[in-house]
Amino acid sequence: MVLQYDTDSGTLLVALTMRHTVLPGVLMSCEFWVFLGIHIAIYVSSKVGLLDFMEPEAHKHVGVDFNIVKISTGIATFFQVFYANQCYSRYVVLYKTTRTVFVDACGYAYMLRLLLSTAPGYTRLGSRYVLLCLVVHFMHIQRDRSYGEQVSIEAMKELVAAGLLRPSELEALRCR
Repeated sequence: MVLQYDTDSGTLLVALTMRHTVLPGVLMSCEFWVFLGIHIAIYVSSKVGLLDFMEPEAHKHVGVDFNIVKISTGIATFFQVFYANQCYSRYVVLYKTTRTVFVDACGYAYMLRLLLSTAPGYTRLGSRYVLLCLVVHFMHIQRDRSYGEQVSIEAMKELVAAGLLRPSELEALRCR
């Protein structure tokens, strides 16, 4: 699924966009609302004075002193930042690899155009095969297929409809 973002929209609109994010899933979960409700109930009860009837010793157990959890909070923050950094690093590697694949495909098409300028049909055929390989590769990734598993016939018919594969080539692939 290709996501189209409007680059001309303002920063505030982009920041408040909920489509294609994790926010709708979080806001629809029951656990989020239960924990938020418990938090708000304890906070309001404490501010209004409903918890004043408790003994001072019991009142200490409702709220946690920051000195007690200072180290664990620091460690949790460190691991959260470390994990976010690792996720971003993996994303950057994936982006660079994908971009390199596209740059190499464009370079291949350009070299075909230079070397086969007298035979433009072969240039188009080679470029179409490279583009077909890229599309099939990303179809494997998108549909979470394991290595060696074949792309379905329906997906191949979509490639025929897109003009990347000819019906005779599809029949030759189907025989294999």
